[in-house]
Amino acid sequence: MLSSFNVYQLYHAINLHFTSSKYDFFTYNGKTNATMASFEKRKDRYWYQKLGKKILDENELILFLAANFIENGKIWIGNLLTEESFDCYLKHKAVLESIEYRFEQDCNVIFGEIENPIQVFKVDNGYPILLKLLLRNEINIESVCLILRFINFISCWNKSLTDDIRWQLMRNKIIKYEPFIAAKEDRIKRIFLSHIKS
Repeated sequence: MLSSFNVYQLYHAINLHFTSSKYDFFTYNGKTNATMASFEKRKDRYWYQKLGKKILDENELILFLAANFIENGKIWIGNLLTEESFDCYLKHKAVLESIEYRFEQDCNVIFGEIENPIQVFKVDNGYPILLKLLLRNEINIESVCLILRFINFISCWNKSLTDDIRWQLMRNKIIKYEPFIAAKEDRIKRIFLSHIKS
């Protein structure tokens, strides 16, 4: 079982990762300036203890927190103990456990109806096809994060969608979530190339 302070440290680190442009969970190895003294002054310590009893494994807690920050943005610790939070986690966990299959399915949706694969990245009068599919929840954010490993579409979209708040929020989610996704790069690359070359 994780101690309530361990849960607090991870929550604080993941919160900073998803809500601050200056903190990266992986660069700092999950370390923050959180201290036991600051934790003991908090009135919400009970919630961290309760979450630590529900999720016993550190890696599982990291994924649980990341999934909930991706879906909900900034979230209070007490709200993480709801059924919706655990459903959110299970949804993302299911995608990550079958990431190659899900990526293949999403690539079928993304590239299936078009003649030129570059079309999905083009910004013409509105959002690119890839972003539209993501915003409509027709594809998983995990797949978009994996595509980013092969094509840096973000810099291009930033130029065309400079003042678009929805894009800025989604961009930050994609960039911040991408390092959490473990996948066999060679297999993912093969799937991706088979769709853009066909």
